[in-house]
Amino acid sequence: MGTVPKLLANREPLPERPPERTDRVFLPSPAGTVRVLLASSVEGDWRSIESLLALAAHGQYRIERAAGYGAAVRAIAEESHDVLVLDDRLDNGTAMSLLREAAETRCAVHLLREPGGAMPVILITGEEQADMEGWAIEAGAIDCLARRDLSPALLDRAIRFALTRRHAADRIRQLAEFDQLTGLANRTSFREMLNRAIAQARRGDRMLALMLVGLDRFTLVNETMGHAAGDTLLRSVTDRLCNCIRAAADRHTDMLARVGNDEFALVLESIESLDEAAAIAERIGGSMAPPFEINGHEIFVTTSIGISTYPLCGWNADTLINSANTAVHRAKERGRNSYQFYTRKMTARELQRLVLQTSLHRALERREFQLYYQPQIGLQDGGLIGAEALLRWRHPEFGLLGPDQFIPLAEETGLIIPLGNWVLDSACAQAKIWHESGLPGLRVAVNLSPRQFRDPSLAASIMDALEGAGLKPDHLALELTESILMEDTEMSNSALSRFRDMGLHVSIDDFGTGYSSLSYLKRFPLDALKIDKSFVQDITTDTDDAHIATAIIGLAHNLNLGVIAEGVEAPAQLDFLRDRDCDAVQGFLYSHPVPADEFAAIFRSRDVFTDPAGGPADPVVSLISHLE
Repeated sequence: MGTVPKLLANREPLPERPPERTDRVFLPSPAGTVRVLLASSVEGDWRSIESLLALAAHGQYRIERAAGYGAAVRAIAEESHDVLVLDDRLDNGTAMSLLREAAETRCAVHLLREPGGAMPVILITGEEQADMEGWAIEAGAIDCLARRDLSPALLDRAIRFALTRRHAADRIRQLAEFDQLTGLANRTSFREMLNRAIAQARRGDRMLALMLVGLDRFTLVNETMGHAAGDTLLRSVTDRLCNCIRAAADRHTDMLARVGNDEFALVLESIESLDEAAAIAERIGGSMAPPFEINGHEIFVTTSIGISTYPLCGWNADTLINSANTAVHRAKERGRNSYQFYTRKMTARELQRLVLQTSLHRALERREFQLYYQPQIGLQDGGLIGAEALLRWRHPEFGLLGPDQFIPLAEETGLIIPLGNWVLDSACAQAKIWHESGLPGLRVAVNLSPRQFRDPSLAASIMDALEGAGLKPDHLALELTESILMEDTEMSNSALSRFRDMGLHVSIDDFGTGYSSLSYLKRFPLDALKIDKSFVQDITTDTDDAHIATAIIGLAHNLNLGVIAEGVEAPAQLDFLRDRDCDAVQGFLYSHPVPADEFAAIFRSRDVFTDPAGGPADPVVSLISHLE
């Protein structure tokens, strides 16, 4: 075994990705040539086997002789032959050692991911060694033939059988170890690659980096364009990733694998610094910037990349993989289309994330979720016109959690669908209770998440919620962000038209922070725009925010849309918006989001919203203090 690494030490690094997903075929065609390495020290044996092969009925054989053990080992390492015919009379009995050497060399080649696979061995033995066959097969030979029984047909059939076995074994290995869609190493092979790279880094006292590359919102492509389009996109992404890794000619051996539906892994051996890994991460991000052309459509893809390094982040494969996974989640939390190095500060966040993800599955049945409501005030008369339903989670360990702390997890796990249905049912039921308590015109607003909006059963779930509560559709408002609508404009337009036909009210939430395309405002059937609180916060001190808010109000009114301003906290902000004919506002100036029973108290005190002149009657004093 010790000889093998030495023989392979000066080889060029092998490519991690097979050239094609179809294997190299080793069965010779009728006119093809089979390359035979004949290892024999006996001149008569060599001449005899050569003569037999010359009389074979199938194909042509090109024979090269290795007269001794050393020559045979060198020829095996060169891997330029299709089959080895090994005579047991080699250097006074060293054929058995050569058989082991060939098996070990094949093992080393296998670990290096040689696409061509292993060279099969046929052992030729003397008649006095009849018990040799079982041992030879166990030692790695494909076949064992007695010298006295040799004939052109027998030898020809044995070689062809060996090549067939080789091809079948290679195909099985290809299926087991390589991803059939992209041709990259799969998850199983990736772990072997990583373990080998760590061992080499440890021996050479070098640093390596592991990158996990996730495609942002890839599921959207499968859901809207079909899995065939998704497969085409993955192959195109693979090509760009392969162009980003360092070439073997640069004395680097980067290894790329596909380890999940939309996740790739990249092992960077022998990096000099973290800056080197960061440069490759930036190269990957930049390579995805040009759109992909899929079925006549332009698709834009971004990546979230998590990076861990040996030995800074861990000493074994499991630790490095977990650390890179943690960094990927952090990159996604920070807005995607970025890369993050693992730091130990992330561990506590990841542990909390794991606890939340585990307990999220039982939170609904344990009734740990609760809806809070924030009033929406009409500026024409200062009256209460609606309430936005905001989800909270009373976690038994972490206390009251806002949606930003668990909604992304619910999206990833698919739990957003049953959770979103619960929100619809609860909000509609609460609105009906308020109507029966003396507020028949109150409209309740519910936010839709991206995955919920794309759910084919959403319209049916909304109808079930309305019918279950006995609520008229006009008293339910759906709020969506611009980015949700623009992910698939055709599907969005169809869904919004159906909502319009159902009699629902639809608002664009956080307007101005997304695409802000005027074309979709004309195309989509909408009812209102909500000015994002980031523009309202400095509306009286920042001229840009003031101009943006004024423009949004004018734009909405010109398109016959209503306008609601979010995040109103000061009387000066309210005066500014009223002077520019904003239709409604919501914010801490009137009330923080509160549970339904506290919101009912606001109903009973709703006269505090107006003064004799029609404006708000000191809402800071009358409501905030009231709720406290």
